[in-house]
Amino acid sequence: MEQRVVNGTVSIAGTNLGVALIGDVAKAASAKTPVLLFLHEALGSIPQWKGFPNQLSESVSLPAIVYERQGFGSSASRDQMPSKDYLEKEAFEVLPEILAYFKLSKVILVGHSDGGSIALLFASRFPDQVVGLITEAAHVLVEPETLQGIREVVAVYQEKIRPRLLHYHGNKTDEVFEAWYQTWLDPTFADWNIEHYLPTIVADALIIQGADDKYGTIKQMDAITNYLEGMIEAWWVPNCGHSPHIEFPELVLEKMTKFINQLNK
Repeated sequence: MEQRVVNGTVSIAGTNLGVALIGDVAKAASAKTPVLLFLHEALGSIPQWKGFPNQLSESVSLPAIVYERQGFGSSASRDQMPSKDYLEKEAFEVLPEILAYFKLSKVILVGHSDGGSIALLFASRFPDQVVGLITEAAHVLVEPETLQGIREVVAVYQEKIRPRLLHYHGNKTDEVFEAWYQTWLDPTFADWNIEHYLPTIVADALIIQGADDKYGTIKQMDAITNYLEGMIEAWWVPNCGHSPHIEFPELVLEKMTKFINQLNK
């Protein structure tokens, strides 16, 4: 498949969102064939995926969309701090508008961390549009380990984290980071849980979790796989942290390719 990548911003859901289109998304939309849709992590952006979306798109011969949520990367800044249900709002309000904008009838969701949670939520509400579901380090409940991992990152933010994030988020960097840790460490967020949405997911799913992920344990994977109705493949990745596609790109590419190729698309 010819790999054409178009980068820019589009007006969706009342704001401007950064978007990268890989391959002929319009042709797939017209033919009602699936498009890969990548959903980034809590501090993520399009460039932070590195070349992985392009590689997966090419490997499975499907076009892809990679977008940045409001407040991240090249998207418009937020006008307020995220609410406790910010992931639900992204899945139930923003994501449907993205699919409508690009006239997509079928998607294969690839979500990392926050993006994985959003993918699960969307698949629970719009099952007819989700052909397949892939998550990496998705969270469906708040664990003590998650909060401890966040506190450790907050302690080294100025020295180690901020310089790296500046490259991706520019003058929004502090806003991105503060929104993340203040939301998750807020005592009112402690009972956040989306397990009750999961039983309505019917899409086949590949659930990936790093064994050394400091933001989540096997409880997250178990909670997800216990509820899903479709064909489920759970991959517990040894010696891997929060970003399997960055830490083991070749293995993850192989695993995702095999999963997507066996879907009834």
